[in-house]
Amino acid sequence: MIVIKGPYSARYGPGFDFVDFQLMPTPRYLDGPERHGSTSLEYLTNGQQWYGRQSVWGGNESFGYRVSYGHRTGSDYETGNGSRLPTSYNSRDLDVALGYDISPDSHLEFTYLRLDQSDVEFPGLVFDINALETDGLTLQYTLENQAEFDLLTVEGWYNRTAFDGDTFRSGKNIQIPSLVDQLQPAGSGSAATNVDAYSSGYRLATSWGDAEVSQVTAGTDLIYLGQQLNEIEDPTGLARNYPIPRSHSSDIGLFADYTTVATDRLKVNAGGRVDFVSTDARNLAAGEFFDLLLPGVTDYSSFKQAGLDQNFALWSLFTTAEYEINDCWTATGGAGYGQRPPSLTELYAGGSFIGSTQAGLSFLEGDPELDAEKRLQIDLGIQGDLGCTRVALNGYYAWINDYITFEDIERNAINDFFNMFFPTPQFVPGQDFQRLAYTNTDLATLAGFEFAVEQDLDEGVIGFATVSYVEGRDHTRNEVSRLAAIRRAPFTPPFFTGTENRSLVDNDDEPLPGIVPLEARVGLRWREPVADPSWGLELEARIVDNQDRVATSLFEQVTPGFTIWNLRGFWRPYDDFTVIAGVENFTNKYYQEHLDYRSGLGVYQPGANFYCSTELTY
Repeated sequence: MIVIKGPYSARYGPGFDFVDFQLMPTPRYLDGPERHGSTSLEYLTNGQQWYGRQSVWGGNESFGYRVSYGHRTGSDYETGNGSRLPTSYNSRDLDVALGYDISPDSHLEFTYLRLDQSDVEFPGLVFDINALETDGLTLQYTLENQAEFDLLTVEGWYNRTAFDGDTFRSGKNIQIPSLVDQLQPAGSGSAATNVDAYSSGYRLATSWGDAEVSQVTAGTDLIYLGQQLNEIEDPTGLARNYPIPRSHSSDIGLFADYTTVATDRLKVNAGGRVDFVSTDARNLAAGEFFDLLLPGVTDYSSFKQAGLDQNFALWSLFTTAEYEINDCWTATGGAGYGQRPPSLTELYAGGSFIGSTQAGLSFLEGDPELDAEKRLQIDLGIQGDLGCTRVALNGYYAWINDYITFEDIERNAINDFFNMFFPTPQFVPGQDFQRLAYTNTDLATLAGFEFAVEQDLDEGVIGFATVSYVEGRDHTRNEVSRLAAIRRAPFTPPFFTGTENRSLVDNDDEPLPGIVPLEARVGLRWREPVADPSWGLELEARIVDNQDRVATSLFEQVTPGFTIWNLRGFWRPYDDFTVIAGVENFTNKYYQEHLDYRSGLGVYQPGANFYCSTELTY
């Protein structure tokens, strides 16, 4: 897994940070055909969770294969105070890979991934999943050591996910009792959803030179997305649909990057890309969409009061450097500018229940006239290896123009003003439905750091600590969104404009929603003091600070800090047999993460959880 924490790559499409899951290649065996396998089994006590996996692999000098199947099941887990949350699930996955060497310099790799899930309960979301299916196919061709180039990679993929869900389980209505009263018609508590989404595309890259010395890479890619969501309230009655209509996005990109070892101490990487993104959505006909606030609307474009076709011309540039100060210390730095188009959900959501904010029971409206986000980011870091001590520190700062965030459509200065004279029930986060709209804010900033240190305390004994922190600010939060003004207009008295601030507090600056608090992990590791240890043990404390930097205009709640203790270890009595065991949260702490949903009774993390797994390879 490659994590790129900023606009520092040209190869992964328009965006600001990237996670690249690289699939394992199929094996090769130069001494003739071989076959291997592994069997593993895991059990977790909290929620009676079982996980079994069977894998086989093999091949010869020019051919390889891998087949792996896993099955997970779990029931409701128990929190630190003894309460149970509806969190049962059943999940099955299949991994099939085939590889063939056409010649010593040309190779084919094919991968098929399948995921099936059923009866998945989400304690903080409106909908549970009845059945979900995901299919992913990837075909990659590589050609090396040619006269015209040193490496050519061509990759194509197709992924599709479809699922359906509803609110019909008894655990859902016990966990979130307000669903019964607030879903239309009142008292039914019934709603159903179904989703169909796919992604396809290709990436072609050609490289000249050696990446360890100097290399130039240029290429092109295409990313084509499609999705549709239907959300039916009262499926047996009026069948109101609050959808994301069938929508599409096509992105044609051109990219190039350059890596060079400029001196024996300095390594530089630079690159850029341009993207041409087009999006569109189906203009729903009468009867397929119904909203109580707009009974005369007959098509989706009229509902949004905007055209549904969007076009974005995007670009990005970056440079990073690594400088070896001496044999112990290395400095790193980077600067990058990137742009990200709005997602199909951000553009076209029509009041769908999507758990995007801490309150949980939020239904979101997309805006087809959203602008693309633009981020300028700088990073500075230093790493040191002093023998018995290893340390790393990295800091970053980012300015984001047209940052896509949320605005509460229904609660603003107008409501505050009238509540002074005609008090109405106060909004209760997690109990009442919250109507949000996606909107651009002119300027937001992100700043943070990561710190890690390891210290050899004795032979086979290591102390470690990590700390991470991020600060996010919305500097123009009082600018009212286009959709908020439209939705408020029918209920705005003549002496109001409908574009009043989000609250009576005259403050343009507010923390961004969904920012995690400061977190640290400290602990000790013991292991057999040899190169390939047969046993190891780790004691860890996860320390999370309170989070009081919250988006009050969205009713985000302050969260107290907590400390969780974990213990884990492994024992390998034979080369082909391993036992892993441990306990998470062994003090049985009752706690919430800052981003856990407040829906209904609230989502709390599992209490003490003992686990044990074994793996046999052959």
